[in-house]
Amino acid sequence: MQPDGVHFHMLIYKRLTKGNAKTSLWILALYVPFVVLSVVFAHHSLVLILTSLAFVLLYQLIYKRLATFKL
Repeated sequence: MQPDGVHFHMLIYKRLTKGNAKTSLWILALYVPFVVLSVVFAHHSLVLILTSLAFVLLYQLIYKRLATFKL
């Protein structure tokens, strides 16, 4: 029942912040712009699809860099 060290929040904690509060702020900084865009363009399907795609690509890029020590 122990968490592994390759979850996104654990990578941020280990590689960047060393603090739970700072880790939360980093994660919020990643998510908030996409949430705001999704709310503002809630009735525009194409924008929502592009926003989702951009989020997935950015998440993967950040995850890969954190996991492979390429900051």
